Amino acid sequence: TDVANASRPIKAAEIDKAKQAGYYPEEFKVAMDSLAVVVNKSNPVKEITLKQMMGIYTGKINNWNELGGEDKPILRYSRESSSGTYQMVKEMVLKNQDFAADTQTMPGTSALANAVGQDEGAIGYGGAAYFLNQPNVKILAVKKDAKSEAVSPVGADGKLDYEAAWSGRYPIARYLYMYTPF
Repeated sequence: TDVANASRPIKAAEIDKAKQAGYYPEEFKVAMDSLAVVVNKSNPVKEITLKQMMGIYTGKINNWNELGGEDKPILRYSRESSSGTYQMVKEMVLKNQDFAADTQTMPGTSALANAVGQDEGAIGYGGAAYFLNQPNVKILAVKKDAKSEAVSPVGADGKLDYEAAWSGRYPIARYLYMYTPF
């Protein structure tokens, strides 16, 4: 491989393995990626705090009425544990706590979007760009805390709000990387 794409920084063990094979990975930060929190389009909830998201994904919040929504159980969808997206949410949102045992893992963002779009009580997350053209899901605005402004990764024009990610106003954003073997 001449160039490897990654949604997370390379791990020390991966660097060591590459060096053992005679490669010395060089890292390039090439883009910012906002992760969107999505619910079924029929869900009346419009925004969520990072603490509420942590509560949902750790199993402390289990009903939408705890977030001002309808009296409906929350069905949690996540990416699989090998995903950089999963790792980011675990670190940034869950503060390295475990996901609730009933969280359903999905092999990709497409499967996650389909599942959330089919269940009125569902919640999921993934790269914001992917959800722009998904008619059955709604992207929630995210607040850093209860007193913060709710910020969407999508602007009023329906396109990604790059400035929200780059400026840090949108709280769930990460770098995307490319690695070369030199």
